[in-house]
Amino acid sequence: MIIGALVWIDVLTVRIRRLHDTDRRGWWVLLVLLPFVGNICLFILMLLPTKRNSRWR
Repeated sequence: MIIGALVWIDVLTVRIRRLHDTDRRGWWVLLVLLPFVGNICLFILMLLPTKRNSRWR
């Protein structure tokens, strides 16, 4: 249970960092709360190319 929580936190931070690379806010990660559609939308957002002049750098 503890290992699962640690892995979940790591996955969450990686997703948020990737969203920041595409110049989107970390709140977009909440899309996973929508069944099925949310995961697909988040996956598509993470496939977008990195923006060079992101406000998060």
